[in-house]
Amino acid sequence: MKIAYFNYLYDLYGASLGSTIKAIELFRAVEDLGHSVNIYWRKEREADEATGRQKYRFILKQRLDKYLHQPNQIIRNLNYLREEYSILQKNKPDVLIARLESNVFSPLVLSRQFKLPYIAEVDSPVMYEIRNFLKSYYLPYSLLDRLELEFIRKAKKGFCVSHQLKKHYVERGLPPDHLEVIPNGADPSRFHAGPLNDTMRKTLGFDDEVVIGFIGSFQLWHGVEQLKALMNTLLIRYPRAAFLLVGKGGPGHSQLQQFVQSQNMSHRVRMIEYARHDKIPELIHAMDIVLAPYPALPFFYYSPVKIYEYMSCGKPVVASRIGQIAEIIEHQRNGMLCEPGNLSEYCQSIGQLIRDTSMRKNIGKAAAESVKQHHTWHHRALQLQSIINDVL
Repeated sequence: MKIAYFNYLYDLYGASLGSTIKAIELFRAVEDLGHSVNIYWRKEREADEATGRQKYRFILKQRLDKYLHQPNQIIRNLNYLREEYSILQKNKPDVLIARLESNVFSPLVLSRQFKLPYIAEVDSPVMYEIRNFLKSYYLPYSLLDRLELEFIRKAKKGFCVSHQLKKHYVERGLPPDHLEVIPNGADPSRFHAGPLNDTMRKTLGFDDEVVIGFIGSFQLWHGVEQLKALMNTLLIRYPRAAFLLVGKGGPGHSQLQQFVQSQNMSHRVRMIEYARHDKIPELIHAMDIVLAPYPALPFFYYSPVKIYEYMSCGKPVVASRIGQIAEIIEHQRNGMLCEPGNLSEYCQSIGQLIRDTSMRKNIGKAAAESVKQHHTWHHRALQLQSIINDVL
C-alpha cells in the first residue's frame, strides 16, 4: 500500500517536537508492516526561509500581523494546492493522510479532484487552541470553526490521540464512529529497560544521588510552577536528591533557570537545553524517578509521548491523575498518580520512591512491561492499518 502524509506543523523541532516525533515513529512502524509511506512536511521550507529574513520583517510583522495573519493563511492554500497537486500526480498514492491544521483545506479539494480517499489526523483541537492561545489576531471564528469540522467530516475516517479529544468533537456534532482513538506510544527497541547509565551520570556530575528527571518543553501547562515547588521542598528534605531537567522552549525555561540560580541549587540541578531524540534514552537511563507534573487543566486532551518513553525505559513515573495518563498508569503498580497541583501528594509519592529502591525497580519493571504489551508504535501502526483497510 502506498501512503502520502501531509503535515502542516511549523516549528518541527521546537514547539512541535512531540508531534513531529509522533509522526516519524508512527509511520516508521507502518512501513515496518510492509507499506510505503512518503512524509511531506508542508511548512518545513517556509520555516527555514523565514529565519533568514526574520530581522527585516520583524517590525512590519509586529505592526500588521494581527490584520494580515488570516488572509496570509488562506492565500497559503494556493501554494499548497499547486505543490500538492504535483506530489499526488507524480506519486499516485492509494490513500492520503493529512494532519488537521487551522486554515488548511487543500487536502479536501485535492482528494475530490483525484478521487483519492483521505484520512484526517486530529492531534489537537485547533479552534480551542486558537481561542485560548492566539488572541492577538483578528480571526473569523465562525468560518474557521466550520472549516475545522469540514476537514474531519469530509475525510473517509479520522483518528485522534485521546478519548478526551474524540469527545470534544463528538460534542460538536461529529458521528462517534467517524473518529478512532490512536494514542501515542514508544519504541522498546530504543527505549528499553536497563541499568542506570553510569557514564552519563558521571558526565552530568551525578554520583550516588537519586536523580529526579523531567523531559519536555517548559510551557506553563507542563507544570513549571509545580517543578519549582518540588525542587524547593525535596532538595531540602532529601540530601541525596538531585534534579535533571532536559528541554527548552516556553516561558518557564528562563523562569526555572533564574529560580535555580537564586536558590543556589545549581550544584544539585542540571539543566540541558537540547538533546537529539536518539540521545533521550541515555538521559532517561541516568534518572531514577521521572516526572510529569501537569497542572489541573480544564481540558487535558494530550497523549504525552514522554510518558510512554519514560515507562518503556523502566522508570517509575510520578504523574498527574488527569486525562489519558490516568488510563495507562495504575497507581503504585506501574507508576504513581497524584492529584494535579497537590504538592503534598507529589512529595509523598516521590519520597516513597527515594527511600525505597525495591519499589522503584518493581514499578519500573511493571511500567516497561505495560508498554511492551499494549503501547508500542507497532500497536499503533496496526490500528492505523486497520483504519486504512476499512477506508479502502
